[in-house]
Amino acid sequence: MQLSRSLLVFSAASAAFLALAGCGSNYVGSGNTGPTPYTGTTVYLVSGTTTASSLVLAYPSGQANTPTATSSIILPSGSGTIGQYIALDPAANVYVATTTDVREYAAGASGAATPTRVLPLNATTTLSNTPTGLAADASGNIYVSESGTGVAVFSGAANGSVAPARFISGALTTLVDPFQLHVDGAGNLYVMNFIATGQVDILVFAPTANGNVAPIRTLNVNEIGFTVNSAGSVYAATLAGVEVFAPGANGTPVPTQTISTQPNTSLTGGIGVDTQGNIYVVTLVTVAGPSI
Repeated sequence: MQLSRSLLVFSAASAAFLALAGCGSNYVGSGNTGPTPYTGTTVYLVSGTTTASSLVLAYPSGQANTPTATSSIILPSGSGTIGQYIALDPAANVYVATTTDVREYAAGASGAATPTRVLPLNATTTLSNTPTGLAADASGNIYVSESGTGVAVFSGAANGSVAPARFISGALTTLVDPFQLHVDGAGNLYVMNFIATGQVDILVFAPTANGNVAPIRTLNVNEIGFTVNSAGSVYAATLAGVEVFAPGANGTPVPTQTISTQPNTSLTGGIGVDTQGNIYVVTLVTVAGPSI
């Protein structure tokens, strides 16, 4: 038995399967690393191992089967700079969280590009742990989650060893272990909150949330990964498939759309949506062959 990592694409209007982008295990990151984020025409993924350079790969969203990346950003070699998470702001600037820093690359950057900003993981930035989630908004504000701690928010001008402009943490937040982060078009912050095994929710914080503040909404979804579009619709990857929730959803909402997992396929938690509403998920597919 062999596990093959792939990218599935579903149409916006239905649960119909559109294409299988067979990027291969070297090109599709595990867990939460991809395929977020998306533009309307490009899919961005992180690849890499602890012994080789990581790449931020850009694929045309219309390709299928075995696509060819149109460009890539080469991250420095070594386990200390392997890409962990990726985010994109509306201007298509690329943000990558690594085990040593959080860095921004200009839109269209490729090759061994120089980052436009780098936030090191140190006591000043408060990013003492390896980031567990990353997001960016239209103003270039950078959101970084730290396991068991909270969410740091850096201004659009932050660069180098600087303190975050805001830090969301404390009992009122109900944060236990924050992971994936996303920001909608109104600036609301969505946080995947791991509470315990089999118990995960999505917390929504107001655009200016800071310190020990309560979320404005809580979605009891029990997802393994999620993304949000600009309107605030939530796309959650679950063990059963994909569930879509309307903007403003709260409590235990009823999905407006459901896509079931295909046979011999399991989701990894990587999920995204493009500007046309097409849904992208990273999967593990069981195929015949030797175990790995």
